Amino acid sequence: MTDRVGVIGAGAWGTALAQMLASAKQLGLAELVTGQVADIRALACPDGYDAMLFDRTLHMLGANDRLETFTRLVKGCGQTRLIVIADERRNIAQLAQALVELDPRFDLTPVKPSLLVARRNCVS
Repeated sequence: MTDRVGVIGAGAWGTALAQMLASAKQLGLAELVTGQVADIRALACPDGYDAMLFDRTLHMLGANDRLETFTRLVKGCGQTRLIVIADERRNIAQLAQALVELDPRFDLTPVKPSLLVARRNCVS
């Protein structure tokens, strides 16, 4: 685990990022939260984050881009311990399968058909 605390938000439109940054400021967390307008297909994930949230972004990609982008980001974030995926229900099974193929230590918990929580069991 890392001593670093922070949130990086990325999206194709600045409106959602502005809302996220405004909420962080209201909560007194502005120094911990950054946002960038970026195409998720080209986004690089810095190593060292303990959690990732895919919040209704992957479904906007075609099937091949969705799986490739998701796999690349999960691999790129190293030993991320918690991944939360909110997406269209038709995509959840494919993303869950990709997680288990990347690392069988992921325990998957379907919260509802469009929401999946994955925890990686890492021995420290």
